[in-house]
Amino acid sequence: PRATTPADGPPLWVRAPRRRAALVAYVPQSPLIPADMTGSEYVLLGRNPYVGYFGSETRHDRALVADVLARLDLQEFADRRLGTLSGGEQQRLVIARAVAQEAPILLLDEPTS
Repeated sequence: PRATTPADGPPLWVRAPRRRAALVAYVPQSPLIPADMTGSEYVLLGRNPYVGYFGSETRHDRALVADVLARLDLQEFADRRLGTLSGGEQQRLVIARAVAQEAPILLLDEPTS
């Protein structure tokens, strides 16, 4: 049988989308990149599972994003628009978004590309 149930509860597909997103971060092979968004704004999207429906990101979320950008040596892209970055630079920010999500499971599609 396949392992489809995490050790801490029901299968992922029956969980609420926000709960699922708190458990699994995904880096697609060809992500949709919002060209007008800055690097920091994009990485901050990784915090969405923890933001209430009518809430906004907290000081903690913004500090965590700054820390992720620093740890991955991406501070130089924090204020740059994604549309001005190369494909490789964009992909690094996609990975940073997944890291900022703080999910215990990280899925990478085509991680060698």
